[in-house]
Amino acid sequence: MSDGSTTAGVVVEFGPPCLTPTGLRLRYNKVPPTPKQAAFLALTCKEALYGGTVAGGKSVALMQAAMQFIDVPNYHAILFRRTLKQHKAADGLIALSKWMLADAKAAGLCDYNANDYTWTFRTNGEPSTLQFGYMQNPGDELNHQGPQYQFVGWDEITQFPDEAQYEYLFSRQRRPKLTRSEMIALWGCTDDGLTIADIPLRTRATGNPGGPGMFWVKPRFVDPETATAPFLTSTFYDNPAIDAEEYKKSLAHLSEIQRRRLELGDWDVVEVPGALWRFEDIHRVEEVPPLDVIAVAVDGAVSEGTGDEAGIVVGGITADGVVVVLEDQSIRAHPDEWARKAVLAYHDYGATRLVIEKNQGGEMNRSVLYSAAEILKLPHPNVVLVHAASNTPKELRAQPVSQAYRASHGGEVLTHKVMHGPLVRDSELEAQMASWVPGDKLSVKHGSPDRVDALVWLVQHLLFKQGSGGPIRTTTRTRDRMSSWR
Repeated sequence: MSDGSTTAGVVVEFGPPCLTPTGLRLRYNKVPPTPKQAAFLALTCKEALYGGTVAGGKSVALMQAAMQFIDVPNYHAILFRRTLKQHKAADGLIALSKWMLADAKAAGLCDYNANDYTWTFRTNGEPSTLQFGYMQNPGDELNHQGPQYQFVGWDEITQFPDEAQYEYLFSRQRRPKLTRSEMIALWGCTDDGLTIADIPLRTRATGNPGGPGMFWVKPRFVDPETATAPFLTSTFYDNPAIDAEEYKKSLAHLSEIQRRRLELGDWDVVEVPGALWRFEDIHRVEEVPPLDVIAVAVDGAVSEGTGDEAGIVVGGITADGVVVVLEDQSIRAHPDEWARKAVLAYHDYGATRLVIEKNQGGEMNRSVLYSAAEILKLPHPNVVLVHAASNTPKELRAQPVSQAYRASHGGEVLTHKVMHGPLVRDSELEAQMASWVPGDKLSVKHGSPDRVDALVWLVQHLLFKQGSGGPIRTTTRTRDRMSSWR
C-alpha cells in the first residue's frame, strides 16, 4: 500500500508482507531497529536507498532487510561491496552477519561456508541462502548470469562507479513461473504461509555522499527532479550505539567538504577545481562582533517558472571594515513571496539597506519590494541599486569578493575582510560558493548561482561602497539586535 507521501519526489510504498498485524517481519534479528531503520524495512517497492551520513546504522538495516524473508524456502539474497577485502574487514558485512547469526548457527539453524562466502539456512523445505558478492572491475556483474535472487543489496553504493553493474542485477531478480500450490508442493512454505510468490523482489542500497558513484546515485535517488526511487535519510544521531556528540568532534578533523558529506549528509557540496572559493577561504566566527551597518542583498528571480532561486543574504560591516555574513535566506518562489521574505529580513535584522542590482530588473524589483512592504504594513525599505555593466561577466564581479575572503597579513596578524557568522555555517550558500565555476552552468544545481550573486551585491556595497541610495544609518532596532549577539 502507499501512504501517499513522497521521498525525493517519488511515492513511498510499504505494507505486507514486510509489515504484519503485529509489526515488522524480522528474522534472526539481534537488535531492535531504530525508527528510521523500521521505515526502511517496511518498504515494499522495487528499489530504495538508505543513508546520508556515516554511522547511521546503514549496514545493520541492510542485513535486517536481506534476512526479512530468509525463512522462505528457496529464497536467495546477495549483498555487494566494491571489494572482497571490504566484506572481510573487521567492521564489514561478513563480520556483522557472524555476530547477528551466532545464536542461530549454534542452534543448527544456519551454517556459513567461508569458501563461497554464503550462509545457508534451514527452512520448512528447500534451503535459503545469503551470499556476499563484490564487483571490483568492469564485467564482474557477468559472474552473476546464472543465479536468481529475490533480494539484492548494495552496501556503500556510491563506491560503485558504474550504474550499469547496478542495473544488470535487476535481470537476476526473478522467481519461477509457478503457482503458490506448486511452490508449496516443490519447496514448502514458512510457518506463516509465505512462498517466494508472496514476497516482493527488492533491491536495497545504503550510502553516503561522495565516492565515484555519486554522479549516478544522486540523480537516481536524491534529486527531487530526477529521482525514480525512494531515499530514506539517516544520521549518526539516529544510531543509539553511537555517542553522537563525541563522534561529531572526531568528524571536525576532516576537510570541510568531507565533514559536510559525512556529518551532514550533504549531497550537493563539491569543491570543484576552478571555483572562485575554497572552503578553507571561509573564516567563521561563533560570536558576531558589533556591526555599524546591516544590509540585506537580493538577487531576485524575475519569474516563477525559471527554476532560479532568489538569493537573499543578510550581512553587516564592523567599524574596522570587516563584513560579517549573517544569514542566507534564499528561496525559490514567486517574486511576491521572495519580496516579502526580503522585506521581513530587512525589518527583523534592523537593516538600513536593501541592496539589489540596478541593471537586471532593478526598478521592477524595487517596485515589487515596496508592494511587499505595503502588504505587510511595514515601511518601505531603503533600496540601494548596485550598478553592473551589462557586458561584465559574473566572474569579474565576483573575483574581488572572493579575494576579500582570503586572509592577508596585517603586521603579524592574519586579517579577513569577510567572515561568516554561525547561522551561515553549513548553509547552501557556502556549498554554492565552493562549487560554482564561472561559465560552467552544470556546476550549480539550477544553472544560476543566485545565492552567490546576492553575496556579491552585499560585499560590493558594504566593503567596496558600491551602490546608490539613502543615507547609511544605524537604527535603535539595529543597536538592540546587535547587543543581543554580544
